[in-house]
Amino acid sequence: MGGISKFRQASWLARTAMVAGCLLMVAACGVDDGAGIYAEPEAPTILGPEPLPAPAAISTADLDGRTFAAISLPGEIAGQDIPITLEFSRGPAFNLEGDDVESDLVSPYAGCNHASGAYTLTDDGYGNVRLHVESLMQTLMACAVHGDFSTPHPEIWWMGFIQADPIIELGGEHLTLTSGEEVVVMSDQPGLIVADQAPGTGATHLSGEFESTEADGLPDGLILNQPITVEFSGSRVSASAGCNRIMGLGVSEAIVSHYPVDPTVEAPVDDVIQGTISSPGTPATTRMYCEGLMEAEAWLIEFMSHGPEFTLQGDTLTLTDSTTTLTLTRSA
Repeated sequence: MGGISKFRQASWLARTAMVAGCLLMVAACGVDDGAGIYAEPEAPTILGPEPLPAPAAISTADLDGRTFAAISLPGEIAGQDIPITLEFSRGPAFNLEGDDVESDLVSPYAGCNHASGAYTLTDDGYGNVRLHVESLMQTLMACAVHGDFSTPHPEIWWMGFIQADPIIELGGEHLTLTSGEEVVVMSDQPGLIVADQAPGTGATHLSGEFESTEADGLPDGLILNQPITVEFSGSRVSASAGCNRIMGLGVSEAIVSHYPVDPTVEAPVDDVIQGTISSPGTPATTRMYCEGLMEAEAWLIEFMSHGPEFTLQGDTLTLTDSTTTLTLTRSA
């Protein structure tokens, strides 16, 4: 029995020595630049998620000074026919410490209250740029949908949408905002349908402030003690008869007619923009009382809320309805 055990022990030791020798040979061969039987193993590949694409190239500088108007909205909101805009600027923003801090500002508007707040553009880690608005300061007027106060105003949805960190994409004149399944497409040239004519170089922009110089066909006895002013900012329009600011007006179905430059004339011929002022019901106004101006203001509210047509060429703006023509000149 003892002999057999010694034999088995010797046999086991011999096999162990052989295995160790083979392992040493494999190790030696593995570093022999392929001269041995075995090649050195490659470093392991660690599998993981694909690298995220870089966020779209967009900065606050790309947005500053631009006003965008919605040209595509979710169905229920679009059906209410309320002008919805988004304005980007730079200026002082109120913070919780009570200081005014120079900031990038965004101002959402839906035909009633005015709002503004500081914003930043953030990378969400999934290749998207998001519009982040910490908070909005806004006026607190009651808002009616075409005169109906019982219907929730789109302003409630719009302010909430802007503060929900939507994905923001910019391509030329078009701005796209996406929050969940809701998509809003906007343009900073809203409602402008370019006529099929050769474009000229003297483009007239639908923006600026205009002051009346003539008024034909006013109601009997009505006297304008102050000039009428009308201001365009993209699709947003406001007006005044010298006292309160009339807000909540917009532009619909504007057409730009381009005129080619006449080579015999030094100055290019200005393009003509023609369209209609739109109003979602009775326009909103501030609430001051101004002696001698309230009658003219009441008339102007009625005039602007009934959709006068306008023509803008160069620095001259004309507003007309069936009885009255206002001629205004650009003042700013």
